[in-house]
Amino acid sequence: MLGLLLPMLALPSEAPEPSEAPEPVEMRLGNRSQISAGDGINVAEREPSDSAVRAESSKVTSEDDLAPPPPPEPLWPTAGQFRNLSAEHMAMAQTAWSYFVREYQPLTGLVNSVAGYRRTTLWDVASVMAGTVAAHELGLIDAAEFDRRIERLLQTLVTLPLYRQRLPNRNYSTDRATPVLPTHSTERYRALNGNGWSVLDVGRTLGWLTILQLRYPGYTDAVAMVRAHWQTQWLANDGELQGARHGLRSERRYQEGRLGYEQYAAVAIALWGESVSAARFRQAEAQFEVAGIALPSDPRPRPFLTSDPYYLALLEFGPAAKSLYPAASAIYQAHRQHWQQTGEVRCYGEDAVNLAPWFIYNNLHYLQQPWHSTDHQGKAVELGQRISSKCALAWAVLADDDFARALWQEAQALHRPKGWLTGLMADGSINTSRNLNTNGVILTALLYIHNGNRSLLELAQ
Repeated sequence: MLGLLLPMLALPSEAPEPSEAPEPVEMRLGNRSQISAGDGINVAEREPSDSAVRAESSKVTSEDDLAPPPPPEPLWPTAGQFRNLSAEHMAMAQTAWSYFVREYQPLTGLVNSVAGYRRTTLWDVASVMAGTVAAHELGLIDAAEFDRRIERLLQTLVTLPLYRQRLPNRNYSTDRATPVLPTHSTERYRALNGNGWSVLDVGRTLGWLTILQLRYPGYTDAVAMVRAHWQTQWLANDGELQGARHGLRSERRYQEGRLGYEQYAAVAIALWGESVSAARFRQAEAQFEVAGIALPSDPRPRPFLTSDPYYLALLEFGPAAKSLYPAASAIYQAHRQHWQQTGEVRCYGEDAVNLAPWFIYNNLHYLQQPWHSTDHQGKAVELGQRISSKCALAWAVLADDDFARALWQEAQALHRPKGWLTGLMADGSINTSRNLNTNGVILTALLYIHNGNRSLLELAQ
């Protein structure tokens, strides 16, 4: 049955296809997905056009109004600073796993995206698989508990009510695995099983289904059943990633994803044999200098740029995502250079927060503004986050230099035996949000050490 899923190991060639002009984009709101423009609203009235963004971008090219230098040489592939797991690493893993125990929904195999919040996205479903695989391989749960959880989760994915019988809806309840519907026109959306899909979220889950199957061949048939249930051909259109949203009157499909998130999801979807080369190999049309390092700059609307898709690609996919190595290196080196210049440690990523707007993108730059935190609509937030605990631990595991050791110290400070703290805000206060993705990434990073500093897909192959 492996052949049903694995045209996946025949990866597309490393030659990019020409890209096409994107349509309006949907961005993922952390544990929930949000469309970037409302139903029945002219997107041009809500978002700047690509040409307008390019024109604005040409006015300011860097923090100092100077042309940025060439991107730095890639740091990866390289071994991280830890060769073996320590007792402290194992204590950190146990703390992260405790979230999965507390927030587990036994009828579905799902885990609450935020403590006490019975909602999930497909991005969160991938975190459930990641955390469960890591817990088993790190010895936190035995084989029987692992199988019980994974079998229950896969059964849910096989029977999941799909939007228009095509793909998973944006949001589901964790206790019943039913689509979460918009509050208006509920009957219309109930007939459709939701109001659309996020290709970024579905893509991440496809990536983890690949990793699961390769590491545990006994689940080949179950994963093949998921593939038969989901119509993954709808995720791509002419080599681009395609999301969908059904408004009050009709459905529209559009290019989804920006630099980083786009390529990360495209790597995962390509493993399932879908043609997404335009998205997977897209390169930045311009750069923007942050702390003296040239970072990719995306002229499309709402160009969120965080660490998350880059360190996830390195931890999960490794060489299969080698086209992301240069940008990942630049992201890391901008953080390191800022620390060397100022003495302040930063680690910018997306995170749930314990105050409105409840989820923020901490961007390395956003529309020519360095170190800029926004909500899901791109609006500046009053209080950003300086350090993400999952970001700090991930980069600390992946790299081996003085800055990686400084990040490790920050991660240590955010670990509490009763639960990981999500991050440190810009004013020094603690982000006390307890959420699935923080704990899932921490477990994945620690499993990376256990695997000898090799990505999960690489070791499985």
